[in-house]
Amino acid sequence: MKNDPKDRHVIAAAVFGGVSLIVTFNLRHFPVEALRDWNIEAKHPQDYLLTLYSMNPTVVVAKLAAIAQQHGNDIQDVLIRLGKSIPAFAERVLEDMGEND
Repeated sequence: MKNDPKDRHVIAAAVFGGVSLIVTFNLRHFPVEALRDWNIEAKHPQDYLLTLYSMNPTVVVAKLAAIAQQHGNDIQDVLIRLGKSIPAFAERVLEDMGEND
């Protein structure tokens, strides 16, 4: 493992599990050159969610609505909270819902 020593267990788990994608806010500990030999990619959560949303917005919105309902909130509240760490994703969904004018 050629990535940050404190995070080598993450790549080891991905290799052991046959996973091709690591979703992490900590991309600097998972550089492309450290993952290449293992055919693993690291993505920021915002990029991952934007990709999922572009592929199937109905499913993503349904999952967000389920999360909101489970916590007794509405979907807008969930997206506002998500906007603190993944603003582009939250803004995109709110815009598409007509909530971010």
